[in-house]
Amino acid sequence: MKNFFTLLKDEHKEAKTLFAKLVEQDKVDREEASLLCNKLLLHMEMEEKYFYPVMEESKATQENAEEAELEHQEAKRLIKELLSNKPDDMAYKVKLEMLQLAIEH
Repeated sequence: MKNFFTLLKDEHKEAKTLFAKLVEQDKVDREEASLLCNKLLLHMEMEEKYFYPVMEESKATQENAEEAELEHQEAKRLIKELLSNKPDDMAYKVKLEMLQLAIEH
């Protein structure tokens, strides 16, 4: 059984791989992008619920936790747009690339 930190690291690697695959496509597979977005939402929820509170307890990592939470806010905004709007293919891909930048901080 994986520990929490190993699980988070593995999910980061998986997201990076999926982003690379999706942004390479001329026309983004929206079903696959939606799956990635939903996985990211669950991942961020885990980090916010279990990981960041521990980081906020230490002065050494408190600022990192606050910065990550701000990045999550931006990522969630982009995910909401990707899941709810029907932008044209180019706008969709640009939003996906912006999400990639927000996630791969």
